[in-house]
Amino acid sequence: MRSMTGYGKSSARVKDMNIRVEARSVNHRFFNCQLNLPEVFSGSNARIEAIIRQYIPRGAINLSIKLEPVNQKPVYEFNIPVIREYHNRIKALQKKLGLKDPLSINTLLALPGIQQLIQLRPAEIKPDWTGTEKVIGSALKNLVKMRSSEGNRLKKALEAILKRVWSLKEEVRKRIPEVKSQYEATLSKRVAEILAKIKPEIVGANQCADANNINQRIAEEVAFFAQKIDITEEINRLESHLEEFRKTIKQDGESGKKLDFLTQEILREVNTMASKGNDSKIAHYTIALKTEIDKLKEQVQNIE
Repeated sequence: MRSMTGYGKSSARVKDMNIRVEARSVNHRFFNCQLNLPEVFSGSNARIEAIIRQYIPRGAINLSIKLEPVNQKPVYEFNIPVIREYHNRIKALQKKLGLKDPLSINTLLALPGIQQLIQLRPAEIKPDWTGTEKVIGSALKNLVKMRSSEGNRLKKALEAILKRVWSLKEEVRKRIPEVKSQYEATLSKRVAEILAKIKPEIVGANQCADANNINQRIAEEVAFFAQKIDITEEINRLESHLEEFRKTIKQDGESGKKLDFLTQEILREVNTMASKGNDSKIAHYTIALKTEIDKLKEQVQNIE
């Protein structure tokens, strides 16, 4: 399992060129690539993107390439605008002072700023593609290495959350029989209170038959209530999703989309448990479960 956040860089000398590559990635639902390339690589976006896809299947990727010529001989050129300005000012000064000395080119060339150093023009740079691809691949390997390291950190965080979710789920499971017993006791107590208000002579006439009917009716009501609040199926499905989630985070390769789907299914079961539980303690546990699931969702968004 790998995170979508990472950074990698690499550099090497290829013939007469130093090549530096930096690659950054953050989370994104799909593959999104942004390239920052020298002019010489204009039109090579598709080729470089194909290299990136070999290493990064998902996430927002930003890759930059910088070229620095090695042992480049200095190249100078005359700064014509500066020479022209010097010439005009000197001629104006000669005229003002009434001087008629000739203005030689050697005089102009001795003045500061006449020559300027120019860099090798992009059109003259001819990078070696084989060497460039190796540097790009090296930077991407370093990026993947960091994403894997971040993935291990995320894995530990997810396992801790899963442990808390499993514990809360067990509390809900243990609570179900207690809810049923409490309902039965409450229902029996209410029936007894109602019967106590009925005139003794009416109760005495059919005491035996009425007692049997009442007990049967209470049993039916309790059975109906137990069926209504039964969330055993939801708990079993929740366990299945949690086990699949735990198994998935231990696997290599792309797993973010599957984990996102499982998180949605886990939340669905918890929501059903909350609506059917009909108990304050179960409601408390399901609220805690939803809090932990939100943490799962937040972490899953950054998994490749």
